[in-house]
Amino acid sequence: YEIGVHLVGSEMCIRDRYYFILVQIFIFILFYYYFMEEITKTITIPACVDDVWKVVSDFHHVNVWDRYVKSVTKLGDVKNGVGLVRECHYYDGKFSTEKLVEFDNINYRMVISIIKGISPIENAKIFESVTADGESSTNFSITLRYDIKDDFLGKLLYFIFVKRNLSNVLRNLAQGLADNVTTGKYVGENGILLENKNS
Repeated sequence: YEIGVHLVGSEMCIRDRYYFILVQIFIFILFYYYFMEEITKTITIPACVDDVWKVVSDFHHVNVWDRYVKSVTKLGDVKNGVGLVRECHYYDGKFSTEKLVEFDNINYRMVISIIKGISPIENAKIFESVTADGESSTNFSITLRYDIKDDFLGKLLYFIFVKRNLSNVLRNLAQGLADNVTTGKYVGENGILLENKNS
């Protein structure tokens, strides 16, 4: 009798472990697909593609059209193209360090890796591209792809504060670019158009 109980208990223990492993795999897959996020915004700008790309590709002067960036500091020794690094200083006192990891001057496409500064997300990359939509019209697309930090606080902050706001941020960035290209003015805090960034 004791041997039978022991065998049944062992089988249940093995089965429980099996189910536990399956649950862990399921949770991993769920978190991978659910917490790997991507947001894209596109806007049509009434300007030729070269004029729009000239502004977008000016890596160290993103503050002219980014309503959140007050100023930009150049970092590193790279002078041009892939490998450029910038530190963006925001109006709220925060900052981010960003690196140009892909740059295609022919197809009007660039990818920026956010090295430091945006919480509670990580492994964030910004994909920016422009495509001609006729002779005097251009589509600008900006995509933010990122992971959510897998600690409890990171997930909590994300769902309470971040997820709802990131889409608006990208929409505002796209609108800021359009405003800068069409008016020639700097885009300041809250999207206010300025004659210069110090206005």
